[in-house]
Amino acid sequence: WGAYFNCDEFDCDAGDCSVECWDGSSACSGNTECPEEPSCTAGDVNGDDNVNVTDIVSIVNFILGGGSDAAELDCGDMNGDDVINVTDIVSVVNYILGGGSLSMGATEATIFIEDNQLYVESDEGKALSGIQLTLSHGSDFSIDLVETNGTLEVAAQNQLDANTTIVVVVKEDLGFIGTTTGKFVIESKTVANAKAESIDDSNVTVR
Repeated sequence: WGAYFNCDEFDCDAGDCSVECWDGSSACSGNTECPEEPSCTAGDVNGDDNVNVTDIVSIVNFILGGGSDAAELDCGDMNGDDVINVTDIVSVVNYILGGGSLSMGATEATIFIEDNQLYVESDEGKALSGIQLTLSHGSDFSIDLVETNGTLEVAAQNQLDANTTIVVVVKEDLGFIGTTTGKFVIESKTVANAKAESIDDSNVTVR
């Protein structure tokens, strides 16, 4: 009728003009508003309202295709660092498994090769859950990645020109990565501990 009436100022007219919000709370029209509804569930990158192995596959494929910008993969940035990488995959795995079982995360790691076997180990004896590497190499290079055990483990690679991107995620403790043929150089590396935290690059030794 053109009259000014702010439900919030009139105690929602004894509840008659309150509205139920998406999260179950209530609000009055006027000064009180419903909280902003999230656009998606973290980890549900394929938008099927479930967080499961299909989302892991989607993130892996995004990374192997050269993607890294969180803005290009809705709901994939589990840790909110604006980058899609192996730590987000470990986060999804931990979410599915119920948060993981290890309370302490490694803060140092060493990547090394021994008899053409590529490894990553924690310098503190703590578990590592994932690694993402970009390798530059010649045409004679190849790598056979570690065999995975179960749907929540990942071992995948993709070659783009003279670079190969590798993603390996395990549920327990990562050590052996794969068997290599030919020379290569590690151009970039991301190591994830069991808490889905990225170990600072300065604390990852390559030898």
